[in-house]
Amino acid sequence: MPPPEHYTPSIKDAKPLIEPKHLKLEPDATYRVVALRNGTDGAPILCMDNGLQVSLLGVYVPAERHERACAYLTRYVLGKRVILRFEQPPNGEGQPVPAYLYLTNRLFVNRKMIEMGLAQAERS
Repeated sequence: MPPPEHYTPSIKDAKPLIEPKHLKLEPDATYRVVALRNGTDGAPILCMDNGLQVSLLGVYVPAERHERACAYLTRYVLGKRVILRFEQPPNGEGQPVPAYLYLTNRLFVNRKMIEMGLAQAERS
């Protein structure tokens, strides 16, 4: 059934558009992790409250450890405020941005996952 003739939806497109000039890139800016999803290569992608998508820089999660790594991120990172450190600033193209991820208590998540055997260090 088509909508009425002069119908205008009150809710716009829910997909946030990322504009680099609106991102807070101060050293201690915090972001809330609102979702966890799989990237095209199976690597975990963290979605922030401002629409930014982040992959873990320097971390490779093998397929056999993927479930455990996602369980760890869901338990300890999802819903929490985090600090991101970028090698390159986000460009706003919608691609996941590689970043180092820290909890607000300064726990380095990338390193912790490697130490726990959930991931391997990516040298490239």
